[in-house]
Amino acid sequence: MAAAEAERAVGGRAAAYAANPERFVRRAPTPPPVPAAAWINKPDSEEAAH
Repeated sequence: MAAAEAERAVGGRAAAYAANPERFVRRAPTPPPVPAAAWINKPDSEEAAH
């Protein structure tokens, strides 16, 4: 699911760059890397995390 969302974001950024390249003075926009895990309340032990 996160990979699909990242792909969607890449498409949106590419479209924005294609439409207005002058707004991106340094380089074309790139999305941040997808995190391995995301927690609201991280478990105390590694075993509880699985």
